Amino acid sequence: MSSITLRFLADPSTVNFGAKAYSGSVMPGIDEACTDLSCSLQACN
Repeated sequence: MSSITLRFLADPSTVNFGAKAYSGSVMPGIDEACTDLSCSLQACN
């Protein structure tokens, strides 16, 4: 069984004073993670 680890590193400009990242900056990372995961399950190029 293979393993995949994905991490998202937010720019300092996308984080507010409560150390929370804005959702608009996180969504593209989630989209990319979903694409990578689905390709790993389907053996995409």
